Amino acid sequence: MSIEKKIVIIFDNDCLMCSSFIQFAYRLIKEFNYSHLSSDFSQNIISKNNLSNVDSIFFVDNDSVSYYSTAIIKIFLNSTSIKHKIFGFSLWLIPFPIRDIIYRLIAKKRLQISTHFENHYCDIEISKQIIHNLNSIL
Repeated sequence: MSIEKKIVIIFDNDCLMCSSFIQFAYRLIKEFNYSHLSSDFSQNIISKNNLSNVDSIFFVDNDSVSYYSTAIIKIFLNSTSIKHKIFGFSLWLIPFPIRDIIYRLIAKKRLQISTHFENHYCDIEISKQIIHNLNSIL
C-alpha cells in the first residue's frame, strides 16, 4: 500500500462519537489514512512519542504527532472545503489551553455522549484505508 500523503488519523473505534467524527472527516478528506487506536501501527506511534497517557484522537503527519484540539483543527485545515478550513482557522484562534480543556472535557464524557450518536462504526469504504500495522504504509 503506497501512501502519497503520510497523514494518518488514529482514533478509538470503540467510541461511537470518535467513529462518527471519522466518518465526517472521511467525507472531508478521502486522502487521509486511518488507524484504530488498538492497532500495532497506532501503538507503535503512541509509544514512540511517549503519548500512552493521552486520551485523544491523533493527527500524524510524517513524524509529527498532534493530539487534543490541535489534531481536530489540523483535520479541518486539511479539508478541501473552504468553509471547513475557515472553521479550523477559527478554532485555532481560541487560546490553546482553553481549546484543550474543552477537548479533554468532551473526551472524558465521550462514552456518555456517544449514546446520542447513531450506531455506525467505520464503514466499509473507510475500512479500505485503515492501517493495522507498520508494513501497511511501507
